[in-house]
Formats: sequence, C-alpha cells, structure tokens
Amino acid sequence: MGTFKGKCSSFMKNFWFLAFLTWLFSQQAHANIGVPTIMVFEPILIILLIPVIFIEYGIMRKSLKGLTPSLILKATSIANLRSTILGFPLAWFVMLLPGLLTGGGGIFHDLDSFWKCFLEVACYSAWLLPWENEFYWMVPSAFLFLLIPFFLLSCRIEEAAAFRYLKKTGVERSVVKSAVWKANIGSYVFLTLGAIIFLLYSVHHTPTPTPRPFIKPHPIFPTENITVEKENKLRSFTVE
Repeated sequence: MGTFKGKCSSFMKNFWFLAFLTWLFSQQAHANIGVPTIMVFEPILIILLIPVIFIEYGIMRKSLKGLTPSLILKATSIANLRSTILGFPLAWFVMLLPGLLTGGGGIFHDLDSFWKCFLEVACYSAWLLPWENEFYWMVPSAFLFLLIPFFLLSCRIEEAAAFRYLKKTGVERSVVKSAVWKANIGSYVFLTLGAIIFLLYSVHHTPTPTPRPFIKPHPIFPTENITVEKENKLRSFTVE
C-alpha cells in the first residue's frame, strides 16, 4: 500500500509539473487561456466514483461467481480509485498533445459547419478555447471525447489493480480481465449517457447566443484576438 501511495504521489507531482510547463510555453498562456478541462471533469469523476463502483461491482459479481461479494467490492473500489487518480490525468495529457501540435490557437478560422465544430472540440477537448458563448455545448462534448482514452486506460489500470488484489484467491488473470472490461463497458455507458443527456439539455435550454464574429489571432500581438471589422480598420489606418 505504501508503495502505491509513493508511486501515485510521484506521478502526480510529475504530471502537474508537465501541465504547468505546458501552460507556460503554449500560446494559451495569456489572459484568455481557455479552460483546462481536467479542472472541471476530475472533481465530477471523483463525485461519481460511488455509483460507478456499484455499477462495476454488480457486473463483476456476475463474472466472478466464486469470490465473496466483499472481496469483489474491495477490488472494484481500489481499481476505480487508481484509475480515477492516475488514468484520467494521463488521458487528459494525451488529449492535450493534439492542441499543442496544432499551435494552440484553433484549427479553423471560423466554425460555420458541424464538422468544423466537431474537429475543433475533438482536438481541444483537454484545453477548450476561450469561447465562453459556446461552453454550453463544448464542455459536455469535450467530456465525451475524453472518455475514449480514459476508457482504454481505465481498463488496463483496473485490470492490473483488481488482479493484484484478487490473485491470492487463485483466479486467472484472463477471467479478471474479462470481468473488468465488461464492468467498464457498463460504467462508461452510464457516463456517456449522462454526458449526452446533459449536452442535449444544455443545447435545448440555453438561449441562442448572438453570432460570434469571425475571430483570428492578432497579426502583431498573438495573445490578442481581433475581429474582421477591427482588422479592416487596422489595414485602412496602415494604408493611410
């Protein structure tokens, strides 16, 4: 147990250091830095740990019939705690890379189609661009994208943690792996449905915002956004 706490503490220190460097050196390191979604979603996942644990416990109990319910519940709890503490920050950092590789300023100059919106949020699901008027749909959409790598990492982390706890019972690793994957499918259906319901509710109940003007980085000061109208005025002033 002490070893796990030490590894966890070391990982989190390295993670937050890398996150700080990312913030410091990316183009988003200014007043409008957007939203690092880990700050929003990690607390939500911690709150949802209890229902997730019981969903996975119910599924794993059917797959691991030869083990006592209390043993399965403890293994499920430990596995989910590890995946929440380690898995989601790692998944978030992986999803942060596409935004960094594209420069951190957005893929498109305007969002005039569904697919542009889709790709923009997919690329920046870890660190949403500072478009406050669009957060009502961008935040739950980003959560849905982050669930993909989080699911894959959770299955691996929970499989290792559950088998380590249950191997003294003589259960085979393949059995534990199958039970963990089935359990995670069940819990992620729950998380996905919750995010979709919240997204639909937000879209339906949020008043249509005023159209956001076309925005692009300032040609001289990249940290300042300007609209097309302002750019035209700037050009006319320069010509004069």
